[in-house]
Amino acid sequence: MRTRGVRVRSARGYLLVDVAVGAVLSLVLAAALAPTVHEARMRGMDVGLAARLHLLRGAVWMFQADHNGVAPAPDRIEEQLLNWTDGAGNTNPSRTSVYLTSPYLRQIPALNVGSRAGARAIGPDDRPGVGWIYSAGVVRANTARGERDARGVEFLDY
Repeated sequence: MRTRGVRVRSARGYLLVDVAVGAVLSLVLAAALAPTVHEARMRGMDVGLAARLHLLRGAVWMFQADHNGVAPAPDRIEEQLLNWTDGAGNTNPSRTSVYLTSPYLRQIPALNVGSRAGARAIGPDDRPGVGWIYSAGVVRANTARGERDARGVEFLDY
C-alpha cells in the first residue's frame, strides 16, 4: 500500500525483503564470529589442560613431600592419590591410627583434549581409558604426537 510516495507496511507484518535482509545480516555476523568463538573455545581447553596438569603434578609433589621424597608408584598412583596413606605409601580407604595422610585428590580429573578426551585413568603407558601418563614422578597428558593447542604447541609438551 502506498500513500503519497511513502511505502507503508501492511498490518500483516514484515515484507519478504525485510526477512531476507535480516537473515543475510545474521549469517554474515555468524560467519564473522565463528573463528573467534572457535579460538576462544580452544584456548579454554588449553587452560583447562594446564590446570588439570597443575592439579595432578601438585598432588604428586605433596605425596612426595609427605613420604620423604618418595614418589607414588607408577602402578599404584591412583590408589595412592585417592586414599589415605601411611608413611610407606600403603593405602586404606579410610583414616585409621596407621593411615594418617589424607587423600590428595577426590577424583582423577578427565583429560579434556585430544583423541583420548574424557579418559580419567593414570598409568605408566598408553592403554584404553588412560588419560594421563605417569613415569618417574612426572605426569603428562596422554595425547598423540601432533595434537596441538591453539598456539601450535603439542599437548605432550605441557
